[in-house]
Amino acid sequence: MIDAPVYGGPERRLSARLPVQCLLDLYRAHEMPQVHAKAGTVPTLPGWVANINLGGVSLTTSQAFTDGDELIVEFALPDGPTIHGISRIIWSSSDQGINTYGLAFVNLSWPTRWRLRRFLSRHQAI
Repeated sequence: MIDAPVYGGPERRLSARLPVQCLLDLYRAHEMPQVHAKAGTVPTLPGWVANINLGGVSLTTSQAFTDGDELIVEFALPDGPTIHGISRIIWSSSDQGINTYGLAFVNLSWPTRWRLRRFLSRHQAI
């Protein structure tokens, strides 16, 4: 079953969402080069994955972002691969300091995309 999108628009997904629960680290994509050059480390922003499909991920976090922001995401799926790639916020909602975002993957390596496809296939989400 495919849930209705939170943003209230027409359904545009190419594959079903798979509910998952795992922690993730977020990095602001535009800050990565500056942070690496200055400190040698990148501050992570914590979040929680709610669901995933081949096109992107839904997450919750206390961090505030703006629609259109590009974020680097990194998380390990339960009993599955680690996903690392660039994503763009395509929708958002907020309730009492908890922010929910829909991110579209804009840059995943082919090996990462292949591992994600295998994970989703094993869980019958594609």
